[in-house]
Amino acid sequence: MLIFRVNLLYIVNQLHLLLADPKPKNISEKIWLGQLLDGYLSVEHVNGENVCPLAFLATDVVTRDINAKLAYSKAYTGFNKIIMDYASCYTSCDEDEILSLTSMIIGAVAISRTMEKQKDIKKILSSCRREAGIKLGGI
Repeated sequence: MLIFRVNLLYIVNQLHLLLADPKPKNISEKIWLGQLLDGYLSVEHVNGENVCPLAFLATDVVTRDINAKLAYSKAYTGFNKIIMDYASCYTSCDEDEILSLTSMIIGAVAISRTMEKQKDIKKILSSCRREAGIKLGGI
């Protein structure tokens, strides 16, 4: 359990660092969020490049101790805050919309990791990317 918790905390910190990278000054929040979504909902991400602990550990964390659950919850809350901060700069959205959006994209990546056919993976990712774009003001 301790090794799992330490690994989860490390991965959570890596996620925070990745998402907390400052937005380039010459790019709007809308474009930046679109780029983040494109990377997150990509085959490369599903295949393990730039591993996301939220999707990777989504099913495993439920069987672990309370500290692991707290670490996962902290990562998910942070993920939502970052998406909300970017989105609220250019569109009207609320916490519930962001929760449904992040649940959808994390689930899309988690499910895609279980799929064998690239065609199916691409279909899941592209349909969720389209829906995420609609929810986030047409990005």
